[in-house]
Amino acid sequence: MDKLMREISKANPSSTREGGLYSCGRNTLISGWDKLVKANQIIVKDNVITRCYLQEPGLLVIPEGIVEIGDGAFSQCSNLNEIQLPTSIEEIGHYAFKGCTDLKKLIVADLGLLQMIKVGK
Repeated sequence: MDKLMREISKANPSSTREGGLYSCGRNTLISGWDKLVKANQIIVKDNVITRCYLQEPGLLVIPEGIVEIGDGAFSQCSNLNEIQLPTSIEEIGHYAFKGCTDLKKLIVADLGLLQMIKVGK
């Protein structure tokens, strides 16, 4: 995988949160998932994340039901510090996290449905 994913750690099942943006190192919700989508900070089409424009740094918790992170979806999203993937993720697209210079942690609880991680074209 990409060098940006420096650490992959298992999430504690008891710490499952609803989707949204949380301040790193704390359980403080900065913005709920629906609010991020309505403000066009996260673009979702047919349960696929296609683009990210986060305005504040933090931990992004993607809710269950999202099945794919599209090609370049988080590319150049410099405010993304950590990301928690749901168990529903089936595919991660080409260059999904390219240019995420502050991304330090990818948190996964279970990748049972993950079928493909694309690393380049």
